[in-house]
Amino acid sequence: MGRSNLVARAFEGASAAAFWVAAAFLLFTVASVTTDVTLRYFFNRPITWLNETIETLMLYVTFLGGAWVARERGHVTVDILLARASARNQDRLRVISSLIACSVCAVLVVFGARVTWDFYVRGVHSMTVLELPVAAKLVVIPAGALLMLSQFLRELAGHWRELRGPRPLFTSEPDSGAET
Repeated sequence: MGRSNLVARAFEGASAAAFWVAAAFLLFTVASVTTDVTLRYFFNRPITWLNETIETLMLYVTFLGGAWVARERGHVTVDILLARASARNQDRLRVISSLIACSVCAVLVVFGARVTWDFYVRGVHSMTVLELPVAAKLVVIPAGALLMLSQFLRELAGHWRELRGPRPLFTSEPDSGAET
């Protein structure tokens, strides 16, 4: 197994694990909101820390599930141009789209990591009921964006190969340096 294949499999495994964590967080969110509504309206006893927890979990669900959604091609697409373009131009548009997605993810990784590290070093905490460290909330942004970046890079490579088309193993032109 090649090194690049090993790295790709590692990112796929991390993406799948992140998806299942996101799914668990989403299930917890649904159950806890249902519980909170019940407690709030029937017993006048809301769970005070729940809103902050749900906000944080929704951020985690978004970024942890993003790479899996990208792999499944579940992100929203606008295919008005794509539907009207020739096959060659469709390949070009897919390459451009993948480049844009990679660029956005790269920006999220770099700046998300910078901001997260800055908040961690300064020890910034939220001014809410739980007073959670803000870095713990934000760390999912560069982590999830890195997983999405790896997925979009693989898509970009695939679209690039499609754009270049099949390459013949042998050319019909004789080698200029060959003896005749």
